[in-house]
Amino acid sequence: MKISSLPWVLLGSALLFWPQGMPTVAETPDAPEVSAIQRYNAGVEALTQGDFQGAIAEFSAAIDLDATDPEAFYNRGYSYHVLGDYQTAFEDYSQAIQLKPEFADAYGNRCYAAYLLSNYQQAIADCDQAIILNSTNPDFFINRGNAYDDLALQAKSANQLQQANGHHARAIADYNAALTLRPNYPKALYNRALAHNRFENHSAALQDYTASLAGNPEFAEAYYNRAITHYRLGNLDQAIADMERAAILFGQQGHTTYQTQAEQILEQLQAQP
Repeated sequence: MKISSLPWVLLGSALLFWPQGMPTVAETPDAPEVSAIQRYNAGVEALTQGDFQGAIAEFSAAIDLDATDPEAFYNRGYSYHVLGDYQTAFEDYSQAIQLKPEFADAYGNRCYAAYLLSNYQQAIADCDQAIILNSTNPDFFINRGNAYDDLALQAKSANQLQQANGHHARAIADYNAALTLRPNYPKALYNRALAHNRFENHSAALQDYTASLAGNPEFAEAYYNRAITHYRLGNLDQAIADMERAAILFGQQGHTTYQTQAEQILEQLQAQP
């Protein structure tokens, strides 16, 4: 049985960053903004508990009382982002940036939201600004690299090869920059490997997936993609072993959709002559 098309699992590009919040302030007659602070702190507490709907409610209440706090908009945007409402998250990050133009993490998260909305040029522009404000955060480079990588794939699909190669080179350069800032960073290695896969450089991809797994042995997506890479290179036994491991890890980590996908592909691999 020939496996004509195996899908790649794309890892979410970068961590979202949100401040831990201000300390709780006791209410006094001289602190009329204290109610906003209390609601803000309640929002931060909800975030730490993973109650993102509750966090949105608290940050919204804080904003109603004080619409000049950029971190309230930023943290509410983060909450929407985690819940998958990327457009509303984008809008809240934009408000945070308007209130605090030097807010590097807000640019970084807006870059990520724009990327998830497939607005790659906006993502690149926002990550450019995030890097200007803070050039030491490797995730900003990864986010920008992912935007360039998707632009490269689009151009390649449209047979615009010169443009595709240019975007691909920029993506690789950004992943390399992330690895300069944080050597052996599994996320950067993984995304660079995927970029290599997309341009048929499977040997380089294999090296990067292996290096990412050395740094994070529980990296299910890396096992999955390394399995497919082994298959592309004709290494069937290694492909089966990696896909088995990916399916187990996806199950343990609660990613049932990916687990099912890995198990289905594993059956196809095991049926190979």
